[in-house]
Amino acid sequence: MYQLKACIVSLVLLTFVLCVPAQKVSPTAKPSPDAPGTSAEPSPRPTPERRREIVDLLNDARLAAPELAVDTFLRVVESKKVTAPAWRKEIIEEALRMTDDVQYPMPMRPAYGGKVERNNELLDTEEFVLLAGLAAKLDRLSLKSRVIALLLETEPARAKQMIFQMRGDLELKPRSCEDALTYAPEDIYSVVAQVAKATFTEQQIADGQRALFVAPWIENIQSPRQISPALDLVQQLQGSAVERQILFNAAAGAIDRNFKDDRSFTYAWDGITARTGKLIAGDSDPLKSSLKNAFRGMLLKNLTGTRCTDNAIKKDDPLPDYIEDANKLFPEKPLTIEDVVTSEVAGTAKLTHILKKSTMALRFRDESIALRDTPIVNNKRVNHDVNDLEWVSRVNEYVDRVLSFDGVDGETESEMLFLKAAMLGGTLSGIEPGDLRKSIVRKYLRLLSASTLQKTSFVEWRWWLADLRGRDPESFDEIAAEFPNTNLKVMLVVKKVLGDPNKKTPPPPDAKAAEATKP
Repeated sequence: MYQLKACIVSLVLLTFVLCVPAQKVSPTAKPSPDAPGTSAEPSPRPTPERRREIVDLLNDARLAAPELAVDTFLRVVESKKVTAPAWRKEIIEEALRMTDDVQYPMPMRPAYGGKVERNNELLDTEEFVLLAGLAAKLDRLSLKSRVIALLLETEPARAKQMIFQMRGDLELKPRSCEDALTYAPEDIYSVVAQVAKATFTEQQIADGQRALFVAPWIENIQSPRQISPALDLVQQLQGSAVERQILFNAAAGAIDRNFKDDRSFTYAWDGITARTGKLIAGDSDPLKSSLKNAFRGMLLKNLTGTRCTDNAIKKDDPLPDYIEDANKLFPEKPLTIEDVVTSEVAGTAKLTHILKKSTMALRFRDESIALRDTPIVNNKRVNHDVNDLEWVSRVNEYVDRVLSFDGVDGETESEMLFLKAAMLGGTLSGIEPGDLRKSIVRKYLRLLSASTLQKTSFVEWRWWLADLRGRDPESFDEIAAEFPNTNLKVMLVVKKVLGDPNKKTPPPPDAKAAEATKP
């Protein structure tokens, strides 16, 4: 009887959601072949309702990198500086279309090394810079999440339709043991919860309609990294007995399998055990027992399958911490070392440490340290005297040699930028504000402005830019305005018109570790 009712409700919900009229898209310019994802024609001319500074900013953003363009469009709406409903809608719709041209599908997180040491093991690798760049959440999924959150404010039916159409299918393929990073899909699940809480009536919740709306986001789990946010959905949405039953059953069925992704599985334990514990706490019932058994089954299936070399468990090893924690949920039948000994190993992450690959890297680093070696006067370190012409000449000569370095060990474009940016940034840290410091900032900015990395991996390029800005915020904006670079121009105008976005920019995964990469 229950299954019949669930099917009927599912059909009603499907009909309701799909019959929501599609939002009429306002006509906008067609994409320019020179700027993928951007519009060739400007938005309507300024009017009393459409401030010139906003119109000009949007026109400039259309010519910038897709990540920056979408972010700028969404910042305009988030700032509440656009109040006309029709214009607000046009901006959001155009931002949504431009997300298709954003390079990276979603944020990533470390999946290699120990809990504390993992970021240090990624230092001076391209993986670390990508990880740091993606922390700004300028990937497709993060930007789309922001679009849905904005639509929820004024067009809740549209936000609901988008979540329904996504159905939790994030196209997450298993990561290999050679990968050092894995997925970080948490933010979209938070948006799913917001939409679910805001768009269903009490009667619809009682009938199970909300549960059927959310269930695909649990049933379609493809990566162990989705388990924790999916269980959080179950925890948040238990508004009726029917809803609870649907979501508990969906969770139990989704997690009890071998994901064949040890790289993600081993680094998916932030909150999984704790959330499972909350869901099964209290008096026992069939739903809780089913989820507990599914959780234990998932552990056994993934721990006894193929493991990465760095995650392998040997017969004489102690139980890993995450298994010890999990055993607290089933003390009557805890996992033993015999249950989880690795039977097959499939390799490990392959990292290129840039400072070791380039034979010139350590030489440049040592020179930089020598230049910054501050004298000690009265037992206190003091900065070099910028009036010391001999020292200033040495600094300038060093900076110019770094900038003219073309590589000798087959370094890639991103590796070359890593080396040069690290050396220039390290040199800046030992120089007080003044003409010399401004001169180096200008040279550093010229390097970044001309770098092709802003086209091949904008998020990495932007992170180096943020690194420079953080080292000398006083002169950065003044000097950046000198360069005819569209991305720089948009960033400066965003700060002037909308406020400083860098105050909200997430830090690298480990700020101290990031600093350690600098000479």
